[in-house]
Amino acid sequence: MKQFLVVVMLFSCIGLAAIGEGAFLLLRFEPSNINRGMGEITGVVNIWHNNPFTAYSNPAISSFQKGFAYSYAHEDWIDFGSDSKLEYNRALMTIAYNGFAITLPGYNSDQRWGISMPNTYTLYPFTDVNIEDYTQIRAFGLAINPCEIFRNNHLETYPWLKYIDLAIGANYIPLKDEVTYIIYDEDIDDYQMEKMKVDADVLNIGEILRLKYCFQDKLALEAVYGLTHFNANAEHVKYDNDTEAEPIYADRNQGFAFSAAVKTNPILVNTKLHNLGLFDNLFSFRYLNSALVPNYKNSEEITGNGIELGFLDTFYYRSGNYDDDAGGISGSTNGWGINLHYKDLISFGYNYSETPGGDLVDKHKSKEYSCSFDFIGIYDIMVK
Repeated sequence: MKQFLVVVMLFSCIGLAAIGEGAFLLLRFEPSNINRGMGEITGVVNIWHNNPFTAYSNPAISSFQKGFAYSYAHEDWIDFGSDSKLEYNRALMTIAYNGFAITLPGYNSDQRWGISMPNTYTLYPFTDVNIEDYTQIRAFGLAINPCEIFRNNHLETYPWLKYIDLAIGANYIPLKDEVTYIIYDEDIDDYQMEKMKVDADVLNIGEILRLKYCFQDKLALEAVYGLTHFNANAEHVKYDNDTEAEPIYADRNQGFAFSAAVKTNPILVNTKLHNLGLFDNLFSFRYLNSALVPNYKNSEEITGNGIELGFLDTFYYRSGNYDDDAGGISGSTNGWGINLHYKDLISFGYNYSETPGGDLVDKHKSKEYSCSFDFIGIYDIMVK
C-alpha cells in the first residue's frame, strides 16, 4: 500500500465535531452575545434587539427590526498555544422596513464575508506542518411579518392587529469549506498535504408568534413562541472526490419568552427626558426558555434559559443556563450590554458574554459591536 491516510477531517482532529454528529458544526455556533448571555440557544425567541446576530438562529426575527443594522465580532475561540488558535470571526447585516427584512453577510476581520473560522493547527505527533483551513458561512435571509405590514394600512379597520404578530423567515447558506488531508508517501518517506473542497446548500426556516398588550400606557406585557428548523432540507456535504457524502448538522429548536416593561409615560410625563423621547421603557424584564433537538434525535435534548434586565433601553444585564449532557457542555452563562441610541433612529451597541466551553476551554469570553440607522425615519425628521 503506497499511501495511508493520517488525518481525515478538519475539526474531527480537534474534537469540535464527530462523524455521527454531522458535518459543519460551526453552523450551530451562536453568533450573538446577547443570546449567549441568556442560555445561548434562547435566540429562537429573542425579538427585542435591533442586532443582526440575533436574527441568525431564527430568521423570522429580522422582521421585528428596523432600518439598517450591522454587527461585528472577532473572538479567539480556542488558544492551543505556540501561536496556534481557532478564531471565530463574524459579521452580519440586516435591512428592515415595516415588517419586511433581508439578512446579508458582512465583511469580517478574517477578510471574508459572513461567519468564518480559520484554523492554523500543528498536527503533533504526526507532523510539524501547519494546516490552514477555514469554514465560511454566508447567510442570505428573507423575513416577513404580515401583521405589521397589514396594520400599517388597516389598523383602524382591524384594531385587534395591534395585539398580535406572526412572522416567518428563511436563511439560505451556501457553504464553502476546505479540508486538509495529510498523506504519508512511502516512495519519498515523508508526509504530503492534499486539500479537498466541499460544497453544500443549507436552508434554515423559522417562525415567531407574539401576543402583546399594554395597560394604560404603563405596563407592556408580551408573550412569544418561536420555532426553527436548522438545515430543514436535510442537506449532505458534497465532496469533490470519491469520499462518501456526509449529513450536515441539523436541529429543531422551539422556545417561549415573556417580557414585562414599565413605560416612560406615567413617570416621566411632562419632563424634559420624556419630551425628548429617547427611550420607551424605564425598566424591562425578560425570561427566555428553549429546547433544542440536535439532528432530530428525540432521545437527546439541549436546554437553555435566561433572563435579561434592562434600564432605559440602554443598559442590560443577562444571565442564564445552558445544559448539553450528551455534548459534555453545561453551565451558567452571563453577559451585559450597552445600547447608546437616539430614539430608535440611530444606535451603537456593545455586548459581552461568557459561556461554558466544555473540555477544550473553561469559558468562551466574547465581545461584539453593532450599529443601526433608520435612514427613512431620519429623513422624515429632517423634512418636517
